[in-house]
Amino acid sequence: MISALGQAGEVELISVDRHSIGSERVEPPAVTGLGKISTLTPGPETPMRDWLRPWVMGGPPRRLIAVDSSELTEVVLRRLESGPEIDLVFYSLLDTWWPVHEAMKNSRTATRSNDRIRPVEVVDFNDLENLSLKLRRRNPPRFTPGSGPIAHLRVLSRWAISRGFDLIDERRWDAVQRDCAAQVA
Repeated sequence: MISALGQAGEVELISVDRHSIGSERVEPPAVTGLGKISTLTPGPETPMRDWLRPWVMGGPPRRLIAVDSSELTEVVLRRLESGPEIDLVFYSLLDTWWPVHEAMKNSRTATRSNDRIRPVEVVDFNDLENLSLKLRRRNPPRFTPGSGPIAHLRVLSRWAISRGFDLIDERRWDAVQRDCAAQVA
């Protein structure tokens, strides 16, 4: 996709590398039309004590508020404000679109006069999280072979609690996905 976009003009890539945390970073291959590359590593996962209250009060799905995306939003907002203008922003995951979108609502970029048009946003809906959670809820717990009744009780308890969270997040993901679809190209 980057190669195809590169045929229309220079492509700037801001990437969140979730896979090389704690390992050696793999540099992207050379692609015609690919200009500046910024690779960010996500911040640490927020402890439950910090995200549980907003989540219980009706906030977004857990994963959206539990991941520290402050560096991503800062880099994207700074880039949008500094110029040159960007024609298109492609988000490969809803997890990336949501924090940037929320930050843009409150930034100077969003409240700027119409002399500068916000870029077109495209989000790849390759994973419908609400359906993934629905499928996950239907899977029974897995017990370690040879484990005793107390271990089974612990696994069953964790499974039941997490599926309760998943049931709530399933509806919230559906709402976030629909909200996103209504706002992007």
